[in-house]
Amino acid sequence: MDCIMIALYLDMALRINSAVDMLSVSLGNRRSLQELMNAMGDEWTLHKSNVKALLFSHESCPTSISDLVQQALAACQASIIPDMAVRFHALGRIRTSMIPDEHMSVLAKISRDGELLDSLKPLSVKNDVVPEISVGMDKLTLTCSRYSTRIRSSTQQVL
Repeated sequence: MDCIMIALYLDMALRINSAVDMLSVSLGNRRSLQELMNAMGDEWTLHKSNVKALLFSHESCPTSISDLVQQALAACQASIIPDMAVRFHALGRIRTSMIPDEHMSVLAKISRDGELLDSLKPLSVKNDVVPEISVGMDKLTLTCSRYSTRIRSSTQQVL
């Protein structure tokens, strides 16, 4: 909801009244897939792989109109599940019309500048690896020639 609030204020000079941040029902890391699943009705109403594909796979590129519509529909569907409706009803409402223009301008600028800085980060990094690589039983050992502590386990690495 914070991103929507900032975008509407900066790009269209609009304010939000009576909005609900669905992830406010989360108890843990708001950016995790599991907390998002919990906020949308848990795995008995959703397919985890579909939620992951819709909400987490396109972080490096702009969201398409189709994905945006599907995200809005998923949020709408989650809000009418009886158990979730009770939880959402108990949440406080977001009213940006109560925030002075000076404060909204500063909040919006800080948020947008953060997004812009984040978009400047490289999506991939090339590291130089020492040619001596040892292979053992289910184990591959290699050394980065410049930064010895920079190689981390990841499913997205290519060697």
